[in-house]
Amino acid sequence: MNLRIHEDSNVIRIDVLGALDAEAALNAQHAVKDVITSAASTVTIDFSEVEFIDPSGIGMIVFLFKRLSAAGRRLHIVGVQGQPERLIRKLGLDGPLYVSFKTRPLSGGAGVVLGQETRAS
Repeated sequence: MNLRIHEDSNVIRIDVLGALDAEAALNAQHAVKDVITSAASTVTIDFSEVEFIDPSGIGMIVFLFKRLSAAGRRLHIVGVQGQPERLIRKLGLDGPLYVSFKTRPLSGGAGVVLGQETRAS
C-alpha cells in the first residue's frame, strides 16, 4: 500500500493505493497521527485504488474517524467499491461515516461511473 497525501488550507486528501491490510495499517500509523494533529477541518480518503481491506484497515479508519470527530472535524471516504464496499456496508459503517460508493457499469456499459453517497442523519 502507498499513500499520497495532498494538503490544501482546510482539507487533507489521502489517496490510498493498494490493499489496506494489517501491514499497511501499521505502516500508515505515522501518517494517520500527522493527519490527526493537522489543522484541516476535513479529511478525505480516496479508496478508488483500494481492492482489499481487512479488519486492521477498518480499525485504522474507525480510529481516525473517532479522533477527528472528537475534535469537531469530518472524515469523508470516497470511491469505495468491490470488497471494501461490501465490508463497509456489512459492518454498517456507511451510517456513521460519510461514504461515497463508486458503482461500475455492468459489462457492455459506456464506461460511466455512478456514485451513491450515504450519510447518517
